[in-house]
Amino acid sequence: MFCLVSISATIDDIYGFTLSAETISKIVDKVTPRLHEWQNRTLEEIYAFMYVDALVVPIKSEGRSVNKAVYSILGVNKDGKKECLGFWISEKEGTHFWLSIFDELKARGIKKVGFVSIDGLSGLVLQL
Repeated sequence: MFCLVSISATIDDIYGFTLSAETISKIVDKVTPRLHEWQNRTLEEIYAFMYVDALVVPIKSEGRSVNKAVYSILGVNKDGKKECLGFWISEKEGTHFWLSIFDELKARGIKKVGFVSIDGLSGLVLQL
């Protein structure tokens, strides 16, 4: 899942100290269950506003840099509090993948959204 050598080199580059592959592995093992819990948490039923966007970025995969789409959704609940609803990664931005994300959001509890800010991706219709 993660390149431990790359993580160690990045930590050394940014912070000026090294961590062993074993230490990084222990940290990743500790954090992963909490990450999955956050990714699958129940969401509120109503969001007044949602910002929906994808950004194509270079990501290291199997030792080489490839461009992938990182999808993100920020929701504003009925109390005005901003909440990151999630991040998803795909090979490219596309309507089909967005629709699968919206299905996931419905399954996680969203029933109504007041307004949605979304770019003009052809064929994309939000139906929550």
